[in-house]
Amino acid sequence: MTTCIAAIAADRSVWTLTPSGKSIAHGAIDIPLIWGGWDVQATESAPFSWPTWSSDAKHIACFRLPGKGRNTAALYVLDADGVQAREIADLGDRLPIYLFWAPGDQHVAVLTQKGTDLSLTVFSISEHGQESHMATGSPLFFTWAGPSHVAAFVGNPTAGPQMQRMAIGGNRGSTILPGRPGNFCAPLWMGERAVFVHHEPNKTQLVTSSALDAELHVLENLEGLIAMAASPDGRTIARAVATDGDGTPYRQLGLVDVVSGEVRELSDAPCLAYMWSPDGQAIITARVDTRKNLLSWQRIGLDGEVTPLAELYPSRDLGFYLRFFEQYSQSHHLMDPSGRYLLLPGNMLGQGDPNGPGRLWRVDLHNGETEDIADGVFGVYAPKVAG
Repeated sequence: MTTCIAAIAADRSVWTLTPSGKSIAHGAIDIPLIWGGWDVQATESAPFSWPTWSSDAKHIACFRLPGKGRNTAALYVLDADGVQAREIADLGDRLPIYLFWAPGDQHVAVLTQKGTDLSLTVFSISEHGQESHMATGSPLFFTWAGPSHVAAFVGNPTAGPQMQRMAIGGNRGSTILPGRPGNFCAPLWMGERAVFVHHEPNKTQLVTSSALDAELHVLENLEGLIAMAASPDGRTIARAVATDGDGTPYRQLGLVDVVSGEVRELSDAPCLAYMWSPDGQAIITARVDTRKNLLSWQRIGLDGEVTPLAELYPSRDLGFYLRFFEQYSQSHHLMDPSGRYLLLPGNMLGQGDPNGPGRLWRVDLHNGETEDIADGVFGVYAPKVAG
């Protein structure tokens, strides 16, 4: 094991596993789980979800869910060494969906839902309850555009969908970028430009745009629902297309160089989700095997070579993650920084009861060997830290 892991156990408690194999429990609070829509057992542990590491690997942000004795969700930050757990904000009647550390680790952006509305809020981790409301809309997907700005695809019922670059704490430095976003999920921020899908009737284009542009820069003309993921070096986009729309497999997985505009097709095999290996040498894909009702994972090298990895009955958390993988993979990393291992929660085919509570598995991306690490319904690797 090359770096720390933060995970959610079957009882929804948080734990971390150090490279030496030491396990640290976090936030063992006497609150049984009451969480509509999640098929888990009530326990005596704190109900948490979606742990994600700060860039310095010292802290873990996560949601604490409603439960007995507490009717509201909250944003928490836990010390990786287990010394302290702090409530950053009570989310009130907002349903927590997603969270993302800002570059520099001074803020956490949180996506919540209230009724049919989605809201994006940025919280300071140094002052309890200090928040900046950024946007409300549906759909609403975002990424960080530096330590003090977010770029967001915001559905606006009056003005229509917009790509906005917004500053924390006010309108200064905020702008609406050229283009009409649509037919994709989360935007990317590469250099000083947003990358997204511009959509009009009979026209779908992969584009870049910035506050200084009067017009869009078109990278590609495509048809269908587009998924995007940025390479670790920030130069290349892996894109795929679901020609039959939402809920159908992605195909036409290819690489787009945002500097030269070169497009190189990589694979036409159907997939549910995909993500870059942290070393930038491969794309990892998950495909639904309808015959067995499980996920087949594989590694596709940039030369097109395919390595089968694992067949897994995924946990409910992993299933939700993969449904919105373009958003979650930017902040919640299933692969270790070296690009050697993949972390998968669920039941591995041929190993144990496929209907059991599930385990956390480490999968070797070089040869597909699997290792049962511990109890877990979700887990993420910490980033590589210099020194």
